[in-house]
Amino acid sequence: MGRQRQRRGQKGWGKKRNRDNNKDNNKDNNGGYQRFGNDERFPSWQTNRRMEAYYAYQGLHNTCWDDEKKCYRDCATDDEKTKESLRWMETIKKILPASFRIGLNTDSVVRDRLEKEIDDMVGKEMELKIKKDGEEEETTIKIAPSKKIPFIPNGYQLAVDRHTIRRNPKLKALFEWLRIQTEAGFVSRQETVSMIPPVVLDVEPHHQVLDMCAAPGSKTGQIFEIISKIKEGEKEPVGCVIANDADRKRAYLLVHQLKRIHSPANLVTSCDAQFFPMLWKKEQEGMFDRVLADVPCSGDGTMRKNAMVWKNWSSLNSYGLHSLQLALAVHGARLTKVGGYLCYSTCAMNPIENEAVVAELIRSTDGALELVDNLERKDLKDMRARPGWSSWKVLREGKSRREVKDKQKKNNEKMQERRRQFDEHKERTWEKKEDEKTTKEEENSSDKKADATSSKNTASEDKNKRTWEKKEDEKTTKEEENSSDKKADATSSKNTASEDKNKSENSSSKDDTQKTNNKDEKEKVVIEPLGPPSDWTTATLKGRCDKEGYIEYESFDKVEEKYKSTCRQSCFPPTPKEATAMKLDRCLRFLPHDMDTSGFFVALLKKVKPLSAKARERTAKLVQQIRNDQINDNEEKEEEKADPPNKKVKLDNDNNNKDESNDKDTEKKKCINYKSKGITAGGNEKFVSASESTIDPLIEYYGLQNFPKDQLMCRAKPEGKTIYFVGKAVKRYMDGGLQDRIMTINTGLKAFERNNNECAVGYRVNQEGIHYLVPYMTESCAPLMVVDVDDFVNCIGVGAFELGEGFSSDFAERVRKLPVGSFVVILRGYETAYAQKMMMVMWRCRGDNVNCLVSKVEKLGMKSKLRALFPDRKFDFVNDDEEKFKKKMEDRKKEKKAAEALEAKSDVVMEGAADDKKKNNEIKKVAEAKSDVVMEGAANDQEKK
Repeated sequence: MGRQRQRRGQKGWGKKRNRDNNKDNNKDNNGGYQRFGNDERFPSWQTNRRMEAYYAYQGLHNTCWDDEKKCYRDCATDDEKTKESLRWMETIKKILPASFRIGLNTDSVVRDRLEKEIDDMVGKEMELKIKKDGEEEETTIKIAPSKKIPFIPNGYQLAVDRHTIRRNPKLKALFEWLRIQTEAGFVSRQETVSMIPPVVLDVEPHHQVLDMCAAPGSKTGQIFEIISKIKEGEKEPVGCVIANDADRKRAYLLVHQLKRIHSPANLVTSCDAQFFPMLWKKEQEGMFDRVLADVPCSGDGTMRKNAMVWKNWSSLNSYGLHSLQLALAVHGARLTKVGGYLCYSTCAMNPIENEAVVAELIRSTDGALELVDNLERKDLKDMRARPGWSSWKVLREGKSRREVKDKQKKNNEKMQERRRQFDEHKERTWEKKEDEKTTKEEENSSDKKADATSSKNTASEDKNKRTWEKKEDEKTTKEEENSSDKKADATSSKNTASEDKNKSENSSSKDDTQKTNNKDEKEKVVIEPLGPPSDWTTATLKGRCDKEGYIEYESFDKVEEKYKSTCRQSCFPPTPKEATAMKLDRCLRFLPHDMDTSGFFVALLKKVKPLSAKARERTAKLVQQIRNDQINDNEEKEEEKADPPNKKVKLDNDNNNKDESNDKDTEKKKCINYKSKGITAGGNEKFVSASESTIDPLIEYYGLQNFPKDQLMCRAKPEGKTIYFVGKAVKRYMDGGLQDRIMTINTGLKAFERNNNECAVGYRVNQEGIHYLVPYMTESCAPLMVVDVDDFVNCIGVGAFELGEGFSSDFAERVRKLPVGSFVVILRGYETAYAQKMMMVMWRCRGDNVNCLVSKVEKLGMKSKLRALFPDRKFDFVNDDEEKFKKKMEDRKKEKKAAEALEAKSDVVMEGAADDKKKNNEIKKVAEAKSDVVMEGAANDQEKK
């Protein structure tokens, strides 16, 4: 989905406001039920008069639903148009309800259990107690039951938004259930309209699919679930999905999204989709059976979840993205095989981004593409979609994008506060300079008068004493008068300056008070929407647009020269003859009030024949013109912070005269942005085939028979830490040189991971890819064990647990015979049912213990599958009790500490005994010495006698 990235932490998001919570405002079109949270996070003044005038003049409200014919028709009266306008405005002010779907690759038994759990939690009408902003007491509201989305397999739409699910205590069980099942890979939380493009594209398991702008990956995952299905007689998927995104950071999100599905038929790349390389051109035209071009767009259809769209909406956004969208669509047509399908979609309502792009795409390909009528399909008969437009108005705002942006910057509160502070600082600085100037002038004047006086005194020295004294007296009197006058003037000037300063401070404080009051009044004021017009005549609608500053162009010739690069010729509607041939009414428009969703646009095109020489020349010229316009646009924005893709396009077109298809080095520069910040250099390392010296011991130890060794790959070097298992279709693209021309982020599944050298082999089996290794393992293989349900349940555990804890004697004996290393257990009865994935990787420890090498998330999924496969049985996962494991580890720590304390105490005792013995020996020696002295004295006495 094309998206307009909005920051949540801005003004008007999540702030508490007092507002009139009228019950009528909480009603929706679902039987009169209320939905908590419809307008809690949105300002009460939320409106955009320019947007209302623009879409009313474009004819957004000119069709309505006919209950008798079960289709959309033109509005017959002004009242019907007014009702459509009011319903549209009422719906887009409500928060988007949550929706999700059960994965298409989920086992039927598990799916039935999940549906039953959904029905138990939200399948009935319920009452919620909520506390709204500005109210002290809680309010009880009724919530409608969840409903299945008829045209989406296993899709559900709730009557509450995701924030209510997260915050309301009564929905805590639903929130935890969604979190666990999403992590386990059984459920995907996705918008209703986001589920439509993969369904319309009609993907089959053997198809090769390209998602040109894949991040964040909800639609890619929906397609990948179909591709990951394994046909009978096959051991791995036949098709593949290549998920690409220009932003390398967002491309890493795709890896996490696709890992939940556990299939090797994926390849995540990062490059500008305009330059996605063409491989094996000599064989056929195009490379993919299905291409999804969910292009970047202005995102005005997402205003129910992106509140800032109301503030930032401008028709200039659509004109700015039109050329990029057209370039992506044209290149997507080149990449599509003959007989394949290209799906073009946006989350915008503007025809400049929708029908204008599709019309130019059909025109430039010269009949190679045809629009497909999806409403004829039986599985989509319950889908409410309005027909595409064959004509529209080309309206430009009177101010350029730069002027609008500058005005927004100048008028926001932050800039107004900065300007106020700057004016105050400027005024204070001016006053200070004036005071310094006045003081300096006074000092200079006094110095000059003193110099003049001294010269006069020197000239009159020869005069008589009487005359001199007289003059001296006159001079003294005059100086006294002058000094008194100057002091009075200085005092008056200072008083005047202080008075002016006080006046300015008082005026500024008054202005601040007035600004504060105006700000408070502004927050209280409710900006009225434009509303429906008095009549729906063309003159009235055009007059409203004129008042909002729009300029209408009837043809491209009337566009000013400086606006022709933005308001391109492809923006104008086709002629009536062209429109009849193009059949633009087969495009699908989804408005928010039709199915309580976001706004969306989908067009499915089939490639009926190869591009002719004329079409190739025309598309090449069109793309080159678009790139030149992008270069000029980038040069005008050099002072601003340009987006990395735009900078990249500027570098790409430095050598426009070279053949881009043959120059691999140039194309690599186009596709790879090596200067992305915050990303490791892992994406620059290629995948290479694993070395035979590494693979052969693994094949022999794990008993892999007829295993495709060429599908095992490592990152950067043949003896890598991790060995990946890559699907056949993906391997074909990698061998075709795709890695040499674009950046590969990730591919395949982890099959083996390196372990320590004390094991039988250097690598252990990884749970991520075990489902594609077991089909090649022989039954006599020692590391492969088929176990009963009890042993399988006991294998699901935390940490190391003993073999005697609930395991059968047969299982314990077989495990004890294994060397230290990894082995695989399979649930009996599911030895060949690889789609159920009832197998786990275990680790044989040195002692009489085993360890489960399965992540916590996958263990949760395994438990759900066991409960679904054996509904009459209650399982007690003894070894997977985290509290018990923690307690066990704490007891072990206590026992270890007690043993250490006892050992330390015994050491002290032994040391004390040794000290006592040493003392006794010393005493004994002293006694013996004394006795020797006594005996010697006695002998001497005897001799004397």
